[in-house]
Amino acid sequence: MIRKTPTRTVDAEKLKKNLIAYGKKKGHITSEELQELLPPDLIDPAEIGEWESMLVAEGVQITTKEEAKAVSTKAQTKVATRKVMPKRYEKEDEEDEQARTNDPVRMYLRKMGSVALLTREGEVEIAKRIEEGENEVLEAILNSPVAVREIIDIGDRLRNHKIRVKDIVRDAEDEEHEFDEEEADRRIIRLIDRVKRLDKKNQEIIEERKTAVDVRKKAIDKELSDNKKELVKTLQEMRLNKKTIDKIVGKLKSMIDRVQRAQGKALELEKQSGASKSEIKKMLREAKDDPEAERTLAEKLGVEGLAEVDDALRNAQNSVKKV
Repeated sequence: MIRKTPTRTVDAEKLKKNLIAYGKKKGHITSEELQELLPPDLIDPAEIGEWESMLVAEGVQITTKEEAKAVSTKAQTKVATRKVMPKRYEKEDEEDEQARTNDPVRMYLRKMGSVALLTREGEVEIAKRIEEGENEVLEAILNSPVAVREIIDIGDRLRNHKIRVKDIVRDAEDEEHEFDEEEADRRIIRLIDRVKRLDKKNQEIIEERKTAVDVRKKAIDKELSDNKKELVKTLQEMRLNKKTIDKIVGKLKSMIDRVQRAQGKALELEKQSGASKSEIKKMLREAKDDPEAERTLAEKLGVEGLAEVDDALRNAQNSVKKV
């Protein structure tokens, strides 16, 4: 809207403040006035709509000449009427005006009328952001083997008729189109079978990487990345509804909570010492059979003996493996 130079930016800010002050003092600004007040060398005429939205957001009403004239005529008539109206009628009129002003519905509608409507471009932008957010959720979900197992389990329950496909997909929520449950059932099972194949392939790739030479690891990483993208694409095609996705996310959160509880004592030791678990283990090995070093390390970790630390680390590791 504003050409990006320091002088122009300052001019535009000053113009913005002046327009807001002018509009609030007058009570409104007409569209025609705004076009005259905005200098074409500073403001792109195509961006006037953005200035109108800015002024509305600041509490300045945007009207046309005809609307402004009608409001002015109505106000003048009201003033003239009040001059010849008996005081008791004038009081009744004021009470009626006060009631209209305090009416919650009228106040709501008045506020709604001052908000700029969402443009087509704005709708598209919001839709894109929603889609990007959903994709991020799906990618995060599929980075966890737990979530992949949950999706595979959905396929098993569908085959065994323990759940119905209409309860897990968004298509069933679309009232505008007829939902073919039998076809949807076949489609979801087919896609879940693809998830199962891709997951199995990923496990094989991960195992291969453990023994691969460095030159081969780069190609393996690319293959693994491509497989994950295919998994995300498959999950998108499934069109699982929010309730189903939330269930999977809830399961992941539960698993994370269990891991954190299992690591509770180990995390306390890390916080107390400022060292990681692997560093603490190294310090334990170095202090072994040296009473002075053991006593110093115990004081640093805030424990009475190092056997307590060793047990805490071992128990945390075993508990996490169980989870």
